[in-house]
Amino acid sequence: MKYDYIIVGQGLCGSLLSYELMKRGKQCLVYDPHHLPGASAIACGLINPVTGKRFVRSWWYDKLLEKAQETYEHIGALLGNCLIRTHELYHIFSSEADRSAFCSREDNELHLMDVDIAPHPFRAPYGVGRIAPCFSINTSALIEGWKAELDRHNLMCPEPFDWQQLEQTGEGIRYKNIEAQKLICCGGASDAHNPFFKNLPFSLNKGEALVVSLPLTDQQTIIQEKYKLVPLGEGLFWVGSSFEWSYDSARPGAAFGAAVEAWLRNDLHLNFSVVQHGAAIRPSTIDYRPFVGLHPTHSAIGIFNGMGTKGFLLAPLFACHFADFLCQGTPLPAEADLTRFAKALLRHP
Repeated sequence: MKYDYIIVGQGLCGSLLSYELMKRGKQCLVYDPHHLPGASAIACGLINPVTGKRFVRSWWYDKLLEKAQETYEHIGALLGNCLIRTHELYHIFSSEADRSAFCSREDNELHLMDVDIAPHPFRAPYGVGRIAPCFSINTSALIEGWKAELDRHNLMCPEPFDWQQLEQTGEGIRYKNIEAQKLICCGGASDAHNPFFKNLPFSLNKGEALVVSLPLTDQQTIIQEKYKLVPLGEGLFWVGSSFEWSYDSARPGAAFGAAVEAWLRNDLHLNFSVVQHGAAIRPSTIDYRPFVGLHPTHSAIGIFNGMGTKGFLLAPLFACHFADFLCQGTPLPAEADLTRFAKALLRHP
């Protein structure tokens, strides 16, 4: 059997890249056993115009957002599901210094506004900052819906990929009885151990989050204090997340769950029930920019990965750039081009 591309991994990156390639008339066979939740599935899909403790505008925000909105709206229409929602985010200041940092950016950043009243049920002794608009992506509807779409076209292979059976040929690659022009790795954190890309400077970290049922009717407002409280609809809220740079296991930890439950119960005085506790390893990179491109010595093998905490904002535009590169030879943006790590990759045997 012949395909244009084999894609290994159907998280956010694999879903969006296969979508862009199929838009261009290419046949993509996607491998993913879906036996472990990836970072895309655990995330709430938040798109925030500012980042960090200094509330700096996110890198390339305007053009990234334009493409993200277009992509999620188009895929949502294809799947018959609304994938993108608009929110206001209320940041509860933790100190005078926190408020000062926010206010110092307010005059130059239209997304920021210092407000007087905290949304119920929060106390805010140092005040509140409003960040709007923000957006959230229905992550489960996106990934599960695109999986069903791939299944409908017989393009989803729900089994682990066996790297030992991959062969490189003069015309591309061969895997078992399948031939393709190229193979693209979209395996999230697992690509840090991939035989072709294990030398890339990944900066893996663990994140945990809860999904809880809460008696709050406001389904637009996001609250950010110790944790983020993001409405998912139908009385469910995503609460998270943690950032652990040292961890023994990718499984959910009791300590994080207990801390979030104490915050909800003791600080917010809310009744709640825990619906889900998830954890995953984020595929961040050392320079906070994606890995996009082909291996310098194995030109039939590429990678689309490393989106980190901004994945739902970054991935749509870079999936489009990568698809243009693969199909038309259009140069990749230098900031994401894999060639910036060519020396590390050339150490591959």
